[in-house]
Amino acid sequence: MKKIIVLILLFAVIFSCEKKEKKLGELKIPAGVSAEHYQNLPHPFFTEHQYLTEIYWKSWELLKTHVRHGNAQNGFVESYLDEGFDDQIYQWDACFMTLFAMYGKALFPAMETLDNFYRQQREDGWICRVYRESDGKPAALPAADEPMINPPLFSYVEWKYYLLTGDSSRFRRVMPLLDAYYNWIDHNCRSELGAAGLYYTTALGSGMDNSPRGEIGKGGWVDLSGQMAVFAKFMIFMGRETRSDSLTKIYENRYRALVRVINGKMWDEQTGLYYDITPEAKKMSAKTVAAFWTLLGEVATFPQARRLGEHLQNPDEFFHLHPFASLSSDNPLFDPKGHYWRGGVWAPTNYMIIKGLDIFPLRELAANAALKHVEQMYRVYKDFKPDPSQMAPDASQDVANTIWESYAPDSPQPATRWDGKYLVKPNFVGWSGLGPVALLLENVIGLQPSAPRDEIYWNLRLRERYGVENYRFGDNTVDFICESNELPVGSAQIVVKSDSPFSLSVSTQVGVKEFKVQKGENRFEIKL
Repeated sequence: MKKIIVLILLFAVIFSCEKKEKKLGELKIPAGVSAEHYQNLPHPFFTEHQYLTEIYWKSWELLKTHVRHGNAQNGFVESYLDEGFDDQIYQWDACFMTLFAMYGKALFPAMETLDNFYRQQREDGWICRVYRESDGKPAALPAADEPMINPPLFSYVEWKYYLLTGDSSRFRRVMPLLDAYYNWIDHNCRSELGAAGLYYTTALGSGMDNSPRGEIGKGGWVDLSGQMAVFAKFMIFMGRETRSDSLTKIYENRYRALVRVINGKMWDEQTGLYYDITPEAKKMSAKTVAAFWTLLGEVATFPQARRLGEHLQNPDEFFHLHPFASLSSDNPLFDPKGHYWRGGVWAPTNYMIIKGLDIFPLRELAANAALKHVEQMYRVYKDFKPDPSQMAPDASQDVANTIWESYAPDSPQPATRWDGKYLVKPNFVGWSGLGPVALLLENVIGLQPSAPRDEIYWNLRLRERYGVENYRFGDNTVDFICESNELPVGSAQIVVKSDSPFSLSVSTQVGVKEFKVQKGENRFEIKL
């Protein structure tokens, strides 16, 4: 009798494993993807755009090669992500890598990567833009003409992680560190003379190394000023969440003051764009992607955002075969081959622009731009084969079917680097994983989570069967399946399979519909 019971239990286990195997998806594990990766990562799928999942999985494969380990010499955390550029870690690279790596937090040290910079913070609040991996020391100390900072994006990344996971446990620890960093920038990077109230950095500090923005000097840099508004905005959000009333009030006042001064000094009503300004408050003429940090920081009003969107959609400025060019193409120094920041298309600024557009009623433009960006990355991945003469002498020559540091705006190929001769870094994941992972999930498929409220927003736009399986937000594991979408002329059919209940808001071309998802399989129809 015992043997019979054991056999029955054994068959039950086998049957349940088979059911679980099928539950993980009707899709087969893609070639070259480990079972561990497949079980712990979201599985996007499409009937017409399935090819885009090739670079999604390629991004995770490349990221796996950039896990590093701290040691006694550098004082870094036990495991972290290296950007793949050289033997140093870079502040804004780390922030942007974390924004997509957090979708694989079960496998990759995503937020731990930021902890390296918090660990190295000086007592006065300064955090260097780059630290050596050999000994953990800053590449250089700050000076009046070179403060050695990078775009200060930590508060934004911490908040995005909270939206995905619902985990606010980091806030109490990191908020004092971020407050000290904000204060250091505020005290040491304030603009001079007529531009007082704004912030200055350097070309290397901005990350836009060779962008031809003129001699701004210690005037007002529109990107750092906009980034400080972003910094303050998300400090407010964290302060409210932790009920840190006094800190919240401080950042509300700072944010309002920044919005006033940026709009008062940097906005040009005639052209409908924000510009860098000299110390004497004279507007510079170069139109660059730096202007669009004002979207993410909600510095722009909706009428201003709409005008910014017009620039982004203009093929004579920023909208090209591969959007968005880092320099407007009506600038005489614009290079259709990229030449780094003289036209190159970059993952971090594309992400920033698309996330900024999401805040306003410009989500259609955001979704279209995200799809076009990922499609062009795929074209380069699939078809581009570099000539050996295009590769720098120290670069790997085995670079077929890969992801690059940045891209040419007018042709399906990587951008040229700062010398205008050789191609940029290959195998760069690195921040270039933002498009194939974060933008694919958040804007192409259209899922934007709010785990603290146990809800998710789905911007349903594609006209095909598509979705994502094994998607995790908060304590939910969900399969999102759009069976069909014929709106606005017909109806949309969606299926949601979840291991727990949550709220779902679905946005279509006919409006937003609210649903209550129950545990198990849920079928919903959206009609005119």
